[in-house]
Amino acid sequence: MKRTVLIGLLVLMLALALGCTPTKPTPSPSPITPATPLASPSPAAVVSPAVSASPAVTSGGAGGKETITGFEEGKTVKESELPQKVKDAIKEAYNNVKIKTITYVTYMNEQVYHVVLSEPAGTEKVDQFYIKADGTIVPYAPTASASPKAAS
Repeated sequence: MKRTVLIGLLVLMLALALGCTPTKPTPSPSPITPATPLASPSPAAVVSPAVSASPAVTSGGAGGKETITGFEEGKTVKESELPQKVKDAIKEAYNNVKIKTITYVTYMNEQVYHVVLSEPAGTEKVDQFYIKADGTIVPYAPTASASPKAAS
């Protein structure tokens, strides 16, 4: 009797083990990709011959924030194309500074200029900063850390 029960249990365990193992691997779900792009490129700015090449500033954007006419994220801007308010603010904050690059960026949901200096300037030895269209200087803050945090 014991022998029959043991053989029965052994057969049952064997059947369960064979029934639980898959015969072919189950594929993992693939990521869903949208059929349409999430963002479309902005149309190129059209400048008429009678209009200055300098970017104009208009107020009344989203939340009353100023917007920069001709703004294209990441586009390089010449120093001579900056509005006078912006030029004056840079000169007042960092007298006789040499600018390396100026680009359009969106920072804190506002259109701003990202200014990189040739060498650190000012009392805080700043090497880059943001400046709004109204001339307000905003300290540079990188959006993401380049190095991973150490595990605790």
